[in-house]
Amino acid sequence: MIGLLVTAGCASTTESRIDREPDLFASFPPDVQELVRNGQVRVGFEPDMVRLALGEPNRKVIRQAADDQREIWYYEGRYFTLESHDFHDRWHHGRPGAMIHYDTTRETIYDRMQLDFVDGKLVSIEQLER
Repeated sequence: MIGLLVTAGCASTTESRIDREPDLFASFPPDVQELVRNGQVRVGFEPDMVRLALGEPNRKVIRQAADDQREIWYYEGRYFTLESHDFHDRWHHGRPGAMIHYDTTRETIYDRMQLDFVDGKLVSIEQLER
């Protein structure tokens, strides 16, 4: 059994999701409850188990293939990059110009995780690199 540690989305925490649906959480076997409480999922989980562990996915896709139909859940990740910039106004009215320094922050959003469900069961977990 391999669990996969992931961070929950910004909108809710694992604890708040469990608090909203205590009967659903209580219906899970003890080993599943422990994984869900820690924000972990594993192959074989049902969508409700994943939803309590990780929250709602950022998007869902249905993929129809010749041999099966998959519901694919994507979870986004974010990271920030600080960029420094220097601008030198070389000459201003015949004199050396000013040096201006400024920083900008760039936010990058990427797919960090892809979960594939077939027949209501999690069949693959793909951790995506940024």
